[in-house]
Amino acid sequence: MNTLVFTIKTKADTKNGRRLYGKANEMARLNAKDVERVMLLQQRLYQADNLTETLPLHLQQIEIITVSVCINQDWAVYQFHSKQADEKTLLQQFYYLLDHSMTLVSWQSQWLRAFLRQRHLLYAGQLPTHHAMQVLQQHVDLALQLQLPMQAHLLAELSQLLGFPAALQTDALLAAKMEVWQIHRLWLRQQLNEEAISWLQFDLIDRCLQQQMACVK
Repeated sequence: MNTLVFTIKTKADTKNGRRLYGKANEMARLNAKDVERVMLLQQRLYQADNLTETLPLHLQQIEIITVSVCINQDWAVYQFHSKQADEKTLLQQFYYLLDHSMTLVSWQSQWLRAFLRQRHLLYAGQLPTHHAMQVLQQHVDLALQLQLPMQAHLLAELSQLLGFPAALQTDALLAAKMEVWQIHRLWLRQQLNEEAISWLQFDLIDRCLQQQMACVK
């Protein structure tokens, strides 16, 4: 079974935050962290009863895209992050990997599709968004299949119960890799339970995943 498992980590879109809030000359003097604080404060003013630390989707941008690909039992991982390229290039790199012949899996497909649609508005006509959204529309939401709320800590807890290594917290890139591997292994377990793959197929791919995970502990 050809499978592509992916996660997208976001950060505050401070460039557009500077445009939306405060006076231009004042915002220009603030560093990124301070701009993010202003953005969060503004959201709390909009919603007086909401103390969330999460910005709305249109004020988030891509920080890391992590992809785990298994084709004919050969496995590889790719990462595209904001220190390498601008957001439009990250999306182009990610969309290049998408293919109708692969099963796409994520932990929170509804959130991901909504986020990507909003980011596409900024790059209208510059990305193959129609093809990408067609493929993404069909992808599997593992949290939904397992009937779990789409929360990251539930993925970590379930993975821990199954004996998977915990995601690293000290390095964002390594933590993202560990998370995508956790999703991939859970997906394999689910496929084995549903008899969609044989025990031999599961064992071959899972051993490869475990070897790769061991390299970053």
